[in-house]
Amino acid sequence: MKHITVGSILLVLLLLTGCISTYGQNSGLLQIQDRKKSESKTITIEDLEKVKPIKGDYISVDFYNSLRIPDHHISVFISNLNEKGVQLKLKSEPPTGYKVEWSQSIIDTTFNISFSEYEKAIQLFRKISSSDIINENSNMGLVTDGTSCKIEFGYTTGSVSYFVWSPDYKTTERNLNQFLECFEYLQKLAKKKF
Repeated sequence: MKHITVGSILLVLLLLTGCISTYGQNSGLLQIQDRKKSESKTITIEDLEKVKPIKGDYISVDFYNSLRIPDHHISVFISNLNEKGVQLKLKSEPPTGYKVEWSQSIIDTTFNISFSEYEKAIQLFRKISSSDIINENSNMGLVTDGTSCKIEFGYTTGSVSYFVWSPDYKTTERNLNQFLECFEYLQKLAKKKF
């Protein structure tokens, strides 16, 4: 069974947005025709997987801890959407009913990171296996305690996200090593331990 990858999702996005008009697959080769330029190009699926982030990409993480008041919800949004370079926006807040008395714990800050740090985050996201996430989540049932984490990577036209309950719990047994590695790297970039 083949894994769904960011490259294959990018291909679908290209087809849907009209950037390419034909898709031919023969031993891992793709025939792509640009409608605007009347040109065609043959590339491999592996080439598509190596597509560099372009202006408009983003990666984000949303983290919830059901038992924490400060840092109950932490979000990190890293974008390459503007001329200021790669920006990281970090937010942390307590649960809704505690926002007044815990207002000193609220964080809302933005700072720049390097493009190479951003590229590494994208590369770590691309290593996550969707089948590992699907298999792991199908065995969990209804979970209301602990932590939850969603990592999302996208373009302005679409995105891919993975949602996992307590990724640091029995990580190896649940095949979540790649997910946890990406999650921990995003924490490092945000300079905030979740």
